[in-house]
Amino acid sequence: MAGKHFLVQEQSIDGALLGSARQYTVATTMEPTLYKLLTDALNNDGVTKDAIVDRIENNRNSNELSLTLKNYQVQGLSQAIHEKDAALFRVSGPMGRSLGVDMNGLNVAFAAGTGVLPFMDFIGYLARQTLAIDGTDSESLGAEFFLWFNVRLNSDEAVGDELLSALA
Repeated sequence: MAGKHFLVQEQSIDGALLGSARQYTVATTMEPTLYKLLTDALNNDGVTKDAIVDRIENNRNSNELSLTLKNYQVQGLSQAIHEKDAALFRVSGPMGRSLGVDMNGLNVAFAAGTGVLPFMDFIGYLARQTLAIDGTDSESLGAEFFLWFNVRLNSDEAVGDELLSALA
C-alpha cells in the first residue's frame, strides 16, 4: 500500500455528497501507537519486537484504515474530519501506484512536509528490517537509497521526524 491514497468526501445521511473530495495517503506507520513503538525501539527505549508485531497484527485485523491528515483549522474536509465525530464520509480506494523501490538500485526521493507521507510506510518497513522483525524480507536496501526531507516552517511541523531521526 506504500504510496497509495484514498479519496474521501463528506456525505449526508441521505447519501448526498457534500463539499470537495480530497485524497489522503495511506500511512499505517503513522498510526500513533505503532509509530511510537517503532521510534522507541530504534532509540533502544525498551520496546520488544513482540510488541511491534502484536500492534501490526492488531492493526491488520481491526478493519481500520490509517490515513494521516493535517487539520488546517479552516473550513474544509480536514476540519470536518477532525471536528465531527458523528459525520459520514465516503471513502474510495485504494488508488494510485505503489512505490516502486528497487532494493539494489538507485532510489532518490525528495519529500517536503506532508509529501513525505507516501514514503512513511516504506520508512516503517526499513525500521522493522533494521530491528530484524519477522515478516520483513531478508534482502536489505542497498547503499543507493537517498531521502531528502525538507520542513518549510519549523521542525515541530515535520511529519515523521522522530521516526526518520531514530532510523538515521
